[in-house]
Amino acid sequence: MSFSFGLGMSSKAVFYTIVSAVASEIVWKIVQKYFYQPSIESEKTMVLFFPDKSLKKRTDLYSKTALGENLELILKYLDEAKKSLDICVFFLSYNPLVNAVIRAKKRRLKIRVITDEDTMKNAYSPIYDLVQNNIEVRSKAMDHYLMHHKFIVIDKKILLNGSANWTPQAFEGNYENIIITEKKNIVKSFIKQFNDHWAKLEVKYDPIPIKI
Repeated sequence: MSFSFGLGMSSKAVFYTIVSAVASEIVWKIVQKYFYQPSIESEKTMVLFFPDKSLKKRTDLYSKTALGENLELILKYLDEAKKSLDICVFFLSYNPLVNAVIRAKKRRLKIRVITDEDTMKNAYSPIYDLVQNNIEVRSKAMDHYLMHHKFIVIDKKILLNGSANWTPQAFEGNYENIIITEKKNIVKSFIKQFNDHWAKLEVKYDPIPIKI
């Protein structure tokens, strides 16, 4: 019997106990790294509402300089995109967002845009600014269904989805909402939806009009 360890435990038993504990810890680390799926609640999600409460007066909504905290956050997401933007929005005519997409193209991001064909019928639509910057826009009626989505997937990781078109009216004159989420299962579903539509649609630009 070993006096140094007491309780009737031999040196060999203590050694095997320590080895077993260390081995268990190593196995747990491996399980965490390769098999453990983080809780879906750990993936960031937030909700934005419009009109933006950070704009105290209605006159602020129509200011060319006061965009509000919520819209500034959306622009920040667009400006910090690293690889790709997949944009599927019924109507696009809001210059701050269109300009952010053009800036992303200049950073050499892969950009794909799906919009309703009525957007393309307006010769003064900012959609033509995208076309002129070599951004591929696909737009055609899908059977008898209206293309009424309003979502964007950033870098295949972040989803912005809600009620708002990219129009001055949506951000400056309507009650709207946009959810921003990184939840992988949700983002994956929207990526599939975008790719399904993209594959069905034809590239359809009318000749780019000359704006006078």
